[in-house]
Amino acid sequence: MLIVRVNGTERRLRPGDSLSIGRAPTCDVRIADPLVSRVHVRIAQEAGAWVVRDVASANGVHVNGHRLDAFSVDQSMVIVLGPPETGVRVELVLETVADLDRSFLPPIASFPAPIGSGAVPISSIPGIGPVLSERPEGIGLRDRDDAAQIDGRRGVQRQPAA
Repeated sequence: MLIVRVNGTERRLRPGDSLSIGRAPTCDVRIADPLVSRVHVRIAQEAGAWVVRDVASANGVHVNGHRLDAFSVDQSMVIVLGPPETGVRVELVLETVADLDRSFLPPIASFPAPIGSGAVPISSIPGIGPVLSERPEGIGLRDRDDAAQIDGRRGVQRQPAA
């Protein structure tokens, strides 16, 4: 499941769901901001991975100041629609099966990110990691071990040593 939070609105996406964000009345999440395009971004699952795609917006989609056209969400993060300094912040919270009560869930197969789709796992891009400058209580932290993995820089999680 992917949780999308923007301007006080929260949407929960399940496998098979998709979401469009923009100013247009046809968008699933409407944002009345001139920096946001009519249809700015689409989020959907592709081959088992959540993929964020910029829909040819004028001001782009940014992660840690980097403009990206498409990427897969392999960890919780904040993206910015429009200029990195002044755009609209969108929080993407990746909830895994381990985070849910498994008693009511069917078995889920795991697939790698699609090859050749232009969407790469965000964690595979050097220098880019999730930015959660204001982490709400409990988001992405299941216990003290997870909290211990938080790097000295705000909100950037390190991978545990193998």
